[in-house]
Amino acid sequence: MTIESPAGLKNNLKQNFGQGGYVSKRILESKDFGPHWKRLLFNLGFIHALIHERKKFGPLGWNLPYEFNNSDLEVAVLQLQSILCITPDTVPFNVLKYITGEVIYGGRVTDDYDRRCLLSILSKFFNDKAVQDVYFYGDNQSYKAPSKNIEHASLISFIDHLPDEDDPSIFGMNVYAEKMLRATQAEYLISSILSMEPLQAASSQIDDSNNENDIVLKICNDITLTLPLQIEPNFSGFKGKHMTFEEALDKLSDKLSDSFYENSAMNTILRQEIKRYNNLLNLISKSIKELIRAIRGEIMISKNAESILYSFLKQKVPQVWDAYAYPSLKPLASWIKNLHKRSQFFSLWTRNIILFVEDSLQNRNPHSLWISGFFYPQGLLAAISQNYARKYHTSIDSIEFKYVIQNDIFDENGTSVESLYDPNETRFKLDQDGILIHGFFIDGGKWDREERILLDSPIRFTPLPHFLCTLTKVIIKIKRKKNFKCFFFFK
Repeated sequence: MTIESPAGLKNNLKQNFGQGGYVSKRILESKDFGPHWKRLLFNLGFIHALIHERKKFGPLGWNLPYEFNNSDLEVAVLQLQSILCITPDTVPFNVLKYITGEVIYGGRVTDDYDRRCLLSILSKFFNDKAVQDVYFYGDNQSYKAPSKNIEHASLISFIDHLPDEDDPSIFGMNVYAEKMLRATQAEYLISSILSMEPLQAASSQIDDSNNENDIVLKICNDITLTLPLQIEPNFSGFKGKHMTFEEALDKLSDKLSDSFYENSAMNTILRQEIKRYNNLLNLISKSIKELIRAIRGEIMISKNAESILYSFLKQKVPQVWDAYAYPSLKPLASWIKNLHKRSQFFSLWTRNIILFVEDSLQNRNPHSLWISGFFYPQGLLAAISQNYARKYHTSIDSIEFKYVIQNDIFDENGTSVESLYDPNETRFKLDQDGILIHGFFIDGGKWDREERILLDSPIRFTPLPHFLCTLTKVIIKIKRKKNFKCFFFFK
């Protein structure tokens, strides 16, 4: 039988120390484990509750989901008893933290950053101050440690007086994490309500019509008018007949001669990105045509078409599309606008390459690369590294990125795609061994352009200025700093 953990630190502590919990009155009031036994036992139960509750914050709590259970607490209590049996008066906190964080709970943690976070949490509960008479677990003084001589009944009463609502500071987070949690819970509640009445929800947002088919046909028409059938060069303003993108790439090697090898990685990434977007756009076009024919009664409606229909009524991206798309949490309308912007970005890029090969333009690449517009952003940075390594005949392992924020290149409402290809734009200056990139946002903070520091922000997401990414060779130096870690040997 599996017992589901309750919601909230207070309820989790009640489960650990209350009736039916593992920490019974007999275990808590044992006299065999020294003067710090009760405090350390409560700290251990608090740790167990805290790491459980961090899961509600999603990836802000843990990068990966972990299934901690009551058996972890049982083993941790047994290990604490074994340690205090040997040294009841002097607590070896390093040993206790290692066994609890690296072995018992850490045995389930596979992500390095999650492991570091876990050890950081344990350091607040396993230290010399944590066994003093007065100790607070967080910035909020509501979370005060119980008395070292407290009895079981008094401990239950103590837990009852803890806050009903968890303060985010006890998790090492701020108010923005709490806002994100509440927003996620609200979205889940609203989506559950809309799933029961999709017609009313869609009709109130899209159209006054009460006919499902009319609403879906209107959405299909809007999507068809917004999205292209595939990534195609936009030659508006340039007269004459032009070659295709594939033909331009074939002739690009002749135009660049020896330097083509240095730039071939970027061309490969561009070709792969366009192929992914074309596959997605073709899928959208075919599925919409099928859905329209099914609504008109020309063909039988398939399972995929039916799922797309109900997704449209809920203003969600259909799962059939999402399987071929880039990661995104946007609703349907915003997702379509974003896909149109991405298509425009790559369409103008292909146009510039064609015009560059035809000697109509001097620069074939955009002034700044919209990194969040790529299906695979890591591939872009990998391509830049390969180009640099080929140019200077060195290995990729021997080079590293350096990032400099360009305060003078900033658009409050986001950089327009057209400005990235405007030959008269003077703000962008591409470094010889690096690239300008944009499309980054800060969660819960903002960039102070005058002081060049990060500050708290009343708005959750704020855009960052453009980054100048430069590549340099790694130079190994011994830095004499207090936080420099190394092995040493002595006799």
